[in-house]
Amino acid sequence: MGLFPVAMKSAQESQRETRSAHIAQQIFSDLSSMSGPDRFLVTGSDYATNRISLSLTASSTNSVYFDSSGAVLGTANSSEAIYEASVSITPNNPISELTRVQTTVSTPAAAATTNRSSYTFVTLMNAQ
Repeated sequence: MGLFPVAMKSAQESQRETRSAHIAQQIFSDLSSMSGPDRFLVTGSDYATNRISLSLTASSTNSVYFDSSGAVLGTANSSEAIYEASVSITPNNPISELTRVQTTVSTPAAAATTNRSSYTFVTLMNAQ
């Protein structure tokens, strides 16, 4: 009986890690499925807010929020948000025309940064 709380905590942590990996994969897949330097994180009509440029000359960071099932909620934090994905773009790193895309998925989104579990994922994408 003493191991039951430990097992429950391990199961919850495993679920958070798995959901975070799925969110990061979804972001990478969405960005890589598009062509051109301007790509979009969130579908919808507000393209100015949701646009990410892979050909910027300076680094940039955008946040996208997700619910408990991993569905996109948008770029504004809401009471339904469980996960926050911070997407950092570093152009021409390490090679010209390649963009380093780092996604850090944190949960719970409403908690202070120091009280969140965070998982970081990195890939390189062609900025063309």
